[in-house]
Amino acid sequence: MQNFNSPDLIGSVVERAPSASNFKSPSLSPTARAGFPAVQHRSLEKAKGKSAFARSREASKTNTSISRDAPVPRVLPHRAPQSENDWRTQISRENEAKVDGMTEEERQSEIREIMERFGAGVGDILKKAREARERKEKSGIPLEPVPMTSETPEPTSPIRSGKYDSWSPPAPSLSTSSTRPNSPTRGARRLRFAELVPENVHVYESAPPSPRKKSFLALPPPPPSGSGDSSDIVSLGTFENKLPMRAPSDFRAASGTLEEQTSMNTEAADLKPEASSISGPLEDLEPEEGTPEYIRRRFFPSAPADNPDIAWMSEPSVSDKDQLVLGQLRFDLTGAPIPRSKLLSLPTHLGLHHHAEGKSAGYTLDDIFLLSRSKVPAQRAAMLAVLKGIVDWWWKTASAGVAQDEETRTIIEELQGSSPPLLKRVLFAGLEALPERGVVGVRAVEIVWECLVGWEPIPDDEEYYEWGGVELGASELIESFPLNDVLPQFRDIFSLPPDGTAATADRDMTPVQHLIISILHRLALHSNTFADAIVALPKLILAVIRSFIDHYSSASSASTLDTKVLRLFSTLALSSRSSAKSLCEPADMFLRIIATLNPTPQDSHAPYVYAILGEMMRFYTILARYGMFSHIATDGRELWWKVNSFIQVIPSQPAALERHLKLVSMWAGLLESWITCATDPHRTTPSHDLLWSQVIGWEWGKDLLSLSETLAGLGHDASASRQFWRARTAVFGAIAAWLEGCKVNGVKGGEEERLMVKAVLGKTFQPGKLDGDKISSAIVAIKSLHTGDSPSLEPRKLAHGAYEISSIIRVWLACCPPSTQEPLASPPFELPFAQISELCAMLVGRGDWGRRTTSDKGSAFSHLCRRPLTSLLTCYLRLSRLLPGVFEDLWLAQAFSILLTLQPGDEEYATGIIDQILRTITPEWVGSRGLNVPPAIWDRGGWEVVRPFLRFEVNPTSETYISPLCSSPRSISQATTQRLPPIVSSPKTEWSPSGLPLRRDWTASALDHVLHSGSASSLFSNKEALPSTFDASETEIVRASLLLTTIAKEVIRRFANVLSNAVLTREEATFSCMKVFMLEHDQDQNQTDQEVFRDSMVIRYMEELLSAYTLSTPSPSHSLSTLEEVAVGFLGASTPFYQYYTDFVALYDSISFSHPLFARLLLPPTSMRYPVDYRKHLWNDFSHVVKTIRTPIEQVISADLREYLWPVEDDPQMISAYLRALVKDGQALGGFVRLVAIHHIACNIWPDSLHGRDVNEERASKLLKVIVEQGSADVVREVMSYRQEEEGGLVPPTCFGDLGERKDTRLQHIEKWGGSDVLQRVKGLFDQ
Repeated sequence: MQNFNSPDLIGSVVERAPSASNFKSPSLSPTARAGFPAVQHRSLEKAKGKSAFARSREASKTNTSISRDAPVPRVLPHRAPQSENDWRTQISRENEAKVDGMTEEERQSEIREIMERFGAGVGDILKKAREARERKEKSGIPLEPVPMTSETPEPTSPIRSGKYDSWSPPAPSLSTSSTRPNSPTRGARRLRFAELVPENVHVYESAPPSPRKKSFLALPPPPPSGSGDSSDIVSLGTFENKLPMRAPSDFRAASGTLEEQTSMNTEAADLKPEASSISGPLEDLEPEEGTPEYIRRRFFPSAPADNPDIAWMSEPSVSDKDQLVLGQLRFDLTGAPIPRSKLLSLPTHLGLHHHAEGKSAGYTLDDIFLLSRSKVPAQRAAMLAVLKGIVDWWWKTASAGVAQDEETRTIIEELQGSSPPLLKRVLFAGLEALPERGVVGVRAVEIVWECLVGWEPIPDDEEYYEWGGVELGASELIESFPLNDVLPQFRDIFSLPPDGTAATADRDMTPVQHLIISILHRLALHSNTFADAIVALPKLILAVIRSFIDHYSSASSASTLDTKVLRLFSTLALSSRSSAKSLCEPADMFLRIIATLNPTPQDSHAPYVYAILGEMMRFYTILARYGMFSHIATDGRELWWKVNSFIQVIPSQPAALERHLKLVSMWAGLLESWITCATDPHRTTPSHDLLWSQVIGWEWGKDLLSLSETLAGLGHDASASRQFWRARTAVFGAIAAWLEGCKVNGVKGGEEERLMVKAVLGKTFQPGKLDGDKISSAIVAIKSLHTGDSPSLEPRKLAHGAYEISSIIRVWLACCPPSTQEPLASPPFELPFAQISELCAMLVGRGDWGRRTTSDKGSAFSHLCRRPLTSLLTCYLRLSRLLPGVFEDLWLAQAFSILLTLQPGDEEYATGIIDQILRTITPEWVGSRGLNVPPAIWDRGGWEVVRPFLRFEVNPTSETYISPLCSSPRSISQATTQRLPPIVSSPKTEWSPSGLPLRRDWTASALDHVLHSGSASSLFSNKEALPSTFDASETEIVRASLLLTTIAKEVIRRFANVLSNAVLTREEATFSCMKVFMLEHDQDQNQTDQEVFRDSMVIRYMEELLSAYTLSTPSPSHSLSTLEEVAVGFLGASTPFYQYYTDFVALYDSISFSHPLFARLLLPPTSMRYPVDYRKHLWNDFSHVVKTIRTPIEQVISADLREYLWPVEDDPQMISAYLRALVKDGQALGGFVRLVAIHHIACNIWPDSLHGRDVNEERASKLLKVIVEQGSADVVREVMSYRQEEEGGLVPPTCFGDLGERKDTRLQHIEKWGGSDVLQRVKGLFDQ
């Protein structure tokens, strides 16, 4: 048996003597000039009529010199093998002797050399090898040598037997396998030692492909000299390795980094021997199989390497083949983009070259989407995982908020600018694979989750549910989501998940089921329509509830429950009353869980128990805000009694305290909703679901007061926690609801209960006490945030502070006697009233209440954060009415201003404030202020003429009623949803009532309904909103509307320094008056009824309304809005204001009879702030009506005269129109329009009037000649002597004369442009 470790296993390489051979090297045919053999028809062959198979068989019979089955000669050693221990012992002795003979310097030199070559860990490696060998020897396991010969009988070699004496070795080109390359030479082999450390280990994403096996010709060692078998052996010499060797230290340990892997190609290139270093037969080493050189040598050995006929075999260059590929974005298997600099250098074992794109690594988006539809499940799943990784990388990189390099920014821009949108393509690729089972189905669900939830995470803020929520909307991706088609698939997947088994029902929900819950939650957050569709799908909600309930057996299994399921139900219930009603039936199942919960702060399952109990109480709170399912308080009274007893005991541990305070706020919110339901049992669904007598019997009020005292007893240490104040705020809200119910159902309006509350809260609201300090610090914090530089943190913190203050004011108001509208003699408890008033004035003056144009998720949450702010303002308005020193005019100004801040969801507050305003403005109030309102207005019902229009403007549809932040008995019966609508980013195309927030001209909104009386959105088309006795005429509606608008303007302007944002702008007042005149548009003028605008009271109120916006009245501020912007709310986006103005001018021409107020309203759009089309329409198209406009300059509706004068008109048509008006109608043209025409003509003539700007001398010359030759004497005089300062507007007669130094300059221009004749004619005008 041969020894495998024998050093003499392979002997010298020898070769037998060559003999005659019948094999010849292939050569190029003289006719094969194109690099391919010449085509020969089989009819010309010698063996005509015989097949290739027959000819081959005959040839094999005649040629018997070679047998393909010749056995390979045996490999024999030169000498007898030695045992392993013998040669190891011998080498060890030699090494020890050599080391003993060294000096110390030589030893250190050898050690350094070994370290440099093999690394610092070579000693440990040798030590471990020796210890392993010693352990094997001690274990007694024999190390048998591996035999090199087969136990089967050796075949007789035809070469040894001399059977084929004429055989000769084949030519070099045929000496290797035709399918596998040669083995590497010894010179290309490198020995490398590396210590096994973590950084030297790399785990590949995919297993590297199996290397190609390279066959080599194994020759036996020569027989011993002197034997008979060596006579035919001829030596070729001894091989001298001249290949350059590199030190082992030059090799790097394998690593997982992309950069080190790419260096392998460079190292491999360095290992290739240079041609000059190889001599002799090595120059003919055969290249690697498959290369162009290999093909040339194998099939065209006689063709030179530079033969153009075989240029098609050359290796393609990067510029020819991969230039386009390098410009494409490519990704690896994790979804991360591959830098373009590494596309051609990455190794193939990474699995990034399985495509037909040359040598570039990675996959393009087109490759990925194509492979994502593959019929091979594994390939499809892999590509879906890549798509998921792309979205994940994109979102994380774009939202990281860190500096990015140029290439990363370019990649992100390319992904964002892809068309069609990349995110949409990825989403629909996942939706397409949803029905698949197995890993493909799992990856499909993951992609849908990544695009919907991962891209826009679900808000998990407690405030979202505490403040009612908001429809996120503003997602084009979800808007295009095929909900009706996909929801049934989600139901089927949830019932039988692709990652589940037959025993899934007995275990927790699978990861796919958790993902589907999140996807459904995100869709429900998008809009109420999506949420309703989810609830309406049969069996979907039931499957989710069963998966949630069936996995729960006791409190110990609470950790296995997914609270996201409960949050999904809460979101669905928030969306609409119908969805909440559908969820009432399965809500009974949750009592089973509550009955088994036994929360204790020390229990290991306490965090899960607290979370589940809190989410369930939130769900019941949402249902109760619709007046639904309040009977659960009666059905589970024993359970709720246990919960109340547990909540009353507050733990002292910090972690448990935070969880407990959160549960306190949930419990207080639930009690507040149930108390509101019991306040008016007729409002619940079904009615009398919960009675006030039950509230009294359960003593919820006393429990709340006890809980308030317990919280106050925690001291200032706990007050530093935000959760503490959230809990205390919730308790205040519940106490306020209890007192409000006592006012309705209690004895003497709840007098005894109010005294109890005053006694408890009066202690903590004293200066220096807990609540007294808190409200002062909250006011200071809000003021600092309002003026700070942290807008990202402002909405949430502002809302929290406002919510805390509003709950305190609400309790203060609840402690007041019922139906009190007069100032109180003494407050229930002390509050910093002056600071609260100043804070509310600051909030009203923010000026951004009406803007709802940004429609992203962040702005949606900011929109939600406005609800506590508006709640604070409405509570303050009620408080202000009861404070001494607040007179009615101030309260009215506050009411008009706060109305403009109210947002959707505040409809109940808004209608209440409007009713209070109309009740306050009585004939006595009007008469005491000398407004001189005619009795005819009060005789026809007063404000009842416009009240229906104002209330309809606040809530224009009865189909949608958003529950207010603090629910009331009215809201629980009428609310259709609790969520705010999404932010509308574009204006309406057609007119419809605006709803909240109101416009500043909301007091004149009745005019909109009269003008759009035929519209389906008008109040006149909703007869049920009008009282049955309503019979007011158009004139009466206009009178009341203008009177209310005038009163609102005057009241607010008195406090304009504080409430400036609530003041009606000049453009809004102008457009309101224009509506009055447009009432006659498209009317039958043959009727005997008088036009509305000719009514004396209507004219009077319009004059009073516009008097504050003329040049004669100083304006406190300059409006930045335009009539075009103001008109959008009335006309809609589909009708431009220019069209409205053309109708207005035509109406003036037809029916006005030079009505002075009508004429004044023609002028504002002709200022230089507006496009030239308005001026052309009036001055050119209707030039005949210009002379009828005799508006004095001081009555022009404008804040500054300069907006009509500057910049100087340069449009040729307008200059011609001005010139025609002066020349043709010079005598009749007067007032303001004459000044405008003189100004623009004079400024186009005199360079000194342009203030440094160049003048068109050709135009100036023509204008001068026309004015002098055709103009009247007054026109010529005014043009010659006109001057105007750009800094301020000069009016006649100041703007004529006193030219000063300009006189000589103008005379020179006259002589230059008109000659001496013209100069003589006008020179006398300059001497006057």
